[in-house]
Amino acid sequence: MRRASAYRYFLCFIPDAAMREAIAVLLRETHQAGKCVPVERSHLSLFVFGVVAQRDPTLALRVDAALAGMEVASCILRFGRVRGGPNGAALFTSGGRRELAALRRCVLARLAEHGLVPKLEKRNPHVTLGYDPFRRPGFNIALEWVPREIVLIESEHGLGKHNRLGSWPLLPPEQGMLPLGGPLGDLQR
Repeated sequence: MRRASAYRYFLCFIPDAAMREAIAVLLRETHQAGKCVPVERSHLSLFVFGVVAQRDPTLALRVDAALAGMEVASCILRFGRVRGGPNGAALFTSGGRRELAALRRCVLARLAEHGLVPKLEKRNPHVTLGYDPFRRPGFNIALEWVPREIVLIESEHGLGKHNRLGSWPLLPPEQGMLPLGGPLGDLQR
């Protein structure tokens, strides 16, 4: 029986059914058939705790202690570009990331209160489509997704296996303020 060469732990968003369907279409359009990331393993990483030689049986319990009962609003992720190169293709977010940044700050603060400090914060949010060379020019896309939960994944290196260790629900995204019921100021002109 093959064993994992290492274990990688990360917090991420897992696509819902509609987003998985959109990713499947993009996999076909980008010709990421040979070394594609299977749709069921697609994710958008938030934080990476690290890569270790042995399984960490305590991490899920420690993350749950930090995130249990957390009440943080989700965000609308807007994807606007597929691009790549010789090492593969990815779907990148576009526009303002203020809500995502606020969500990350809340999660980091909760983790820090419990002595958990991720090794890496994913600063350029994207969903990897695959690792086949992408020789075409990138292209624009208009796609929105609202994640419903944060998920802790254990990735078994060398086996292509993702183990879901825990998940924590997110509140719906905050709604912007509308100027109703009061003076409209500049909007009246």
